[in-house]
Amino acid sequence: MGAMSSSSIDTETITEISTETSTATDAADSRRSRFGRRAARQRRQPLRQHGHAQPFDRRELENSGWRTTLEYRENHGRGRDGRLECLEVVWHAEAERVGRDGTVRVVSAVASSQARAWSRLRAAADLADVKAQRHASASP
Repeated sequence: MGAMSSSSIDTETITEISTETSTATDAADSRRSRFGRRAARQRRQPLRQHGHAQPFDRRELENSGWRTTLEYRENHGRGRDGRLECLEVVWHAEAERVGRDGTVRVVSAVASSQARAWSRLRAAADLADVKAQRHASASP
């Protein structure tokens, strides 16, 4: 059993390898061209999804065009000796929307639970919409 020399590789194997390589390259070029066409198309508005089980109020806000964020904060209440006496959990929900005239409206709400923060934020957003409609109808 001797070592295999480079001259023992047959030309048929080389042809198969070069054909597979060119096919893979052609497929990659095809994917790039399809991606370029897809990227060139503009969607009206990108879909924003934060997961499947989002609170109802947040889904309603996002479906009506508001961009939302939620932050969690803990306020630590300490005694004079430095010991932790209480922990206050605070959720800050914010939403922003750009109007047709280019104005940006921002609303926010604070609550001790996520659901309550979204509920308060939705109420604030609804109130902001009503105020904007009244302002638009009052302006000539």
